[in-house]
Amino acid sequence: MEKRTAWTRLLSVEAREELRRLGGHLRVARERRGLSAAELARRAGVDRRTLARLEAGDPTVSVGLLLQALDLLNLARGFAEVVAPEHDVEAALEAVRQIRRGKRRAPSIGDDEVDF
Repeated sequence: MEKRTAWTRLLSVEAREELRRLGGHLRVARERRGLSAAELARRAGVDRRTLARLEAGDPTVSVGLLLQALDLLNLARGFAEVVAPEHDVEAALEAVRQIRRGKRRAPSIGDDEVDF
């Protein structure tokens, strides 16, 4: 059962759904590797109820436990790439909007940066 805190009440429907999907994908990965929930919980150093909360998408389970579980399943590599600056499309779109509104100058591109 999810622990309720002030900040969890502020989570959007979309964020909650992403957590559920993430937890579900974690469960499928565990099952595909033939691991019981009890075994993965033991390897991660938590009890079975905590792992069940993670797999259910409980937002109060720590990101550290998520990464530990992903690592135990050999899925942690590249996790940080999800939020890498070079993949932040929303920030790039905001920069374009600011340029169009005249609040920001377009960056100049040198000849050495053009590849044609």
